[in-house]
Amino acid sequence: MSHLASSIRAAKSAAATLRSKSGGRELLSIECREISLVDRPAASLPGLDHNVLLLKSVAAVEILKRDDEEQTITGAVLTPNVLDKQGDRYGAKAVRDAAHAYLRDHRKVRLMHKQDADDRAHIVESWLAPADLTIGGHAVREGSWIVTMKIVDPGLWRDVRAGRVGGFSIGGHATSR
Repeated sequence: MSHLASSIRAAKSAAATLRSKSGGRELLSIECREISLVDRPAASLPGLDHNVLLLKSVAAVEILKRDDEEQTITGAVLTPNVLDKQGDRYGAKAVRDAAHAYLRDHRKVRLMHKQDADDRAHIVESWLAPADLTIGGHAVREGSWIVTMKIVDPGLWRDVRAGRVGGFSIGGHATSR
């Protein structure tokens, strides 16, 4: 590894630690260009630059509910007013605006942020939790953006059932304070 790459990695790590200790960075707006089915949340990947590319995990529990008969999975894509795994925080307005803009402008479904999956899975429900509630035995905070995906590809559904697909991750851009 080059000295420059090592220095950049160290600086990003220090910035993440500082954000974590200071209560995180506030994201003012989020442009979600895709919702990706992932094996693990992208937020656990080290060294992401939030001003260029935003990859967010869905929550502590990735898939909140799985319906084997309907071949659907449901989860919280963004949860407002909590410090996420990347040390960022965003309000209910940023979550609402991201949900609305995604449905209006993008509607892209991908696999592992690398492969188009629009022909394999579809967003069939998208809503904002009107109050604190429970989905599949998991607590969901008021204002959370909830999506349900219908998996139409048999191989992808096998991956969901086997746990090889464990959640959602958004990709896009964000503006921070």
